[in-house]
Amino acid sequence: MQNRNFTGRDKELKELQCTLNAEKHAALTALTGLGDVGKTQLGLPANRSPG
Repeated sequence: MQNRNFTGRDKELKELQCTLNAEKHAALTALTGLGDVGKTQLGLPANRSPG
């Protein structure tokens, strides 16, 4: 479930969507970082969005 309080990551989300949509093939991208910094919350909308 998406956290409605997760805001301010438009640049990162756009970059992730561009990376995932750069190829017409399957894309494997890893989000890394410390715990509780929002990796899952960033990945959820990128996974749902067609670009």
